[in-house]
Amino acid sequence: MSTALSEDPLRFKAYLMRVLERELSRYEISARARPLAALIRAYVERPAKLLRPTLLLETARLYGANLDESLLEPAAATELFHTAALLHDDLIDGAAGAEPGIRSGAACTPGSGAAPAAPRGALQVLAGDLLHSIAHGVLVDAVLEGGLPRAVLRIVREVCADTVVGQTTELLATPPAGEVRSLAELYELYDLKTGRYTFGAPLLIGGVCGGAPDGDLRTLESMARPLGRAYQLRDDLLDTERLLCEETQPLPLPAWWELNLVRAYLAERGKPPLPAVPATTTAGLRETVDLTALKAFVAPSIEALLSEAQAAAHRLSLSAVSRHRLFECASRHIKTV
Repeated sequence: MSTALSEDPLRFKAYLMRVLERELSRYEISARARPLAALIRAYVERPAKLLRPTLLLETARLYGANLDESLLEPAAATELFHTAALLHDDLIDGAAGAEPGIRSGAACTPGSGAAPAAPRGALQVLAGDLLHSIAHGVLVDAVLEGGLPRAVLRIVREVCADTVVGQTTELLATPPAGEVRSLAELYELYDLKTGRYTFGAPLLIGGVCGGAPDGDLRTLESMARPLGRAYQLRDDLLDTERLLCEETQPLPLPAWWELNLVRAYLAERGKPPLPAVPATTTAGLRETVDLTALKAFVAPSIEALLSEAQAAAHRLSLSAVSRHRLFECASRHIKTV
């Protein structure tokens, strides 16, 4: 693949699917557990920004690495890791208030001789576990057989641990005792959940594989933090906007942890907090949160974070053109509101 991934994402998606099929075939998943293979394929085939592999390959390329097979494999692994996380995240987010429905499978009729259908939630856990294992295997093979630096494995181990800790911290921050009470506290969650996972890992792996100097690796880490915060701020705002603008009533509220941006906004503005146990419809949320005011609260924060990330990019030892290109690649999906 001679062209940059950022210029040819469809070609990389085809490569990603070939990697997936190779690994599913290696372990005969389609033959031994067809529903598992089907679920994994459905998730990997979904439309995706391919942000993580794009950023990894672009960083490596700008530091002088050739985008050959040895780099395409870890790039594919980052997307497979991400998809494994989505399998688990969708179950976690959907389980709030609906766990029995998610976990209950279709039982077979006694005496029918038919095998019981697999519970959707259980299958989703297993699919996420298997895909995480596949991604890890692809990455290890890339290091052992492709000659990539062993530091790549350390980066991924640390980032995976941080991501799980961040997700756990969010789940356990139950209101009112553990409620997010400020933008600073929200950022602490973002740093673990998004900063290192979405930006830190790809930037560092690309830098390490491209031979970036140690000073640049530290700068790439400092660049990732504000990028992750801005990305998650925008993502949470869009989720809240969809909820507030939905016309159909009554609607169930999402899991309470998906309203952490709203909680931080109310706290920063000195407004009464949301109830510890939210109402079962969005009506109360619409009365509490004004979308225009929420956007006005988020927009300058995103602008400031992007400026911080751009300042970090300017400290890299790359040429001015390459610094600009890397920042544009990293920030293209973060737009002001």
